[in-house]
Order: sequence, then structure tokens, then C-alpha cells
Amino acid sequence: MNETGDKLLFRDQKLRLYLADVTGSSNKTLLLSSCLFVEWVAGSDVIVAQSPSLLHVWYHTGGGSDKIQTMDIRGDVLEVIKDSAGRTMVRIQDGNFVTELALDDQLIEFGTAIEDGDLVRALSYLERLEHQQNKSPTGNSNSKGLWTTLARISLEADELRIAGRCYAAIGDIAKVRFLMETVRAAEEVAKTISNLTKYCTIFSILI
Repeated sequence: MNETGDKLLFRDQKLRLYLADVTGSSNKTLLLSSCLFVEWVAGSDVIVAQSPSLLHVWYHTGGGSDKIQTMDIRGDVLEVIKDSAGRTMVRIQDGNFVTELALDDQLIEFGTAIEDGDLVRALSYLERLEHQQNKSPTGNSNSKGLWTTLARISLEADELRIAGRCYAAIGDIAKVRFLMETVRAAEEVAKTISNLTKYCTIFSILI
């Protein structure tokens, strides 16, 4: 099972790999039609699996193929480990040789935060990543998909401030303005309701 205990991986007799939701919905999704190895990354909701000649990594299982990385490999996956430096590594044996392939620990952190519903943690990760990439000559184009994912999930969760920050990072100024105006309007309504409640309480005491 995953870190939060709401998803289960299993292979059938034909080596088909499924991801099942055990929270009561009984939904299951076919991930691979032929799976030779599968393992959760310890302490996360990230999946590592091997088909006959490919390594598959699901950094986010909550929908969309943009968080799946697939790469060609030779040999058989042995295990997923943390090395002495704390990096997440996949150990692969090819004949008499064993090699180690590094996973993206930043994506692991982001994917796990999304799966856990910790949007503040996911935002904090992206802001750190943005800061690092702004110092790089290659820019921050690689993170646009992550900002888009967090924006969508934040809107679904009614976390408008986080969504606004995401759209600002993407450069969608129109959506940022709309969301900020919505937040201000909601705050005004909440303030009015609070004042009415206070006045009603005072009035009830006086009578």
C-alpha cells in the first residue's frame, strides 16, 4: 500500500499491474499489461515498475500522464533504495553488473504532497524549484506542467490563493486578477456576515 494507505498495487496471474483505490470506491486502474517488478518508493506515493524493457515511474497517480516517466533499461530491477546521500536510486542488474539509476527526489516530494492533499507543501516545493531554476541559464520551463497541475487541484479544492499564485507563475494574469477579485469579494461577504452575527448577538442580549 502507499504511504497514506488508500491505494493498493497488485499483479494478476498474467502479470498485469493494477492500482486500486481502497477508500470505498473500489476503482482500479490498469497501469501495465506486463509487469516484472513494482514497488512503492518508501515514505511516498510514488510507484516504480518495470515492463520487459522499460522502467516506469509514477510521480503522481492522481490523474494525467504528465507525471509518468518512462525510460529504456537493460536488465532487471532489483530494488528501490536510498543511498548514503539520501538520494532515491533504482538498482538494476544486467548480467554480472549492477547499476543504480537516480530518481527525481524533488518530483517525489511534489507528487507525495499532492497525493496527501498538502497543497501548501506542494506550493513550497514549486517556489523553491522556481528560485533554483531562475538562477539557471535554462530557465524554468520544465516546471510549467507542475504549476498547471497544482493550479487545477487548488481550484478543485477551493484554495483560490494558491491557485492564484500558480497562475501567476504560469503567466496567466487574467486568471490571477479574477481569482484575487473573487477572494476579496468572499472576504467582504464573510466580514458582513460576521458583523451581522455580532449585532444579532448584542441585540438578543439587550432584549
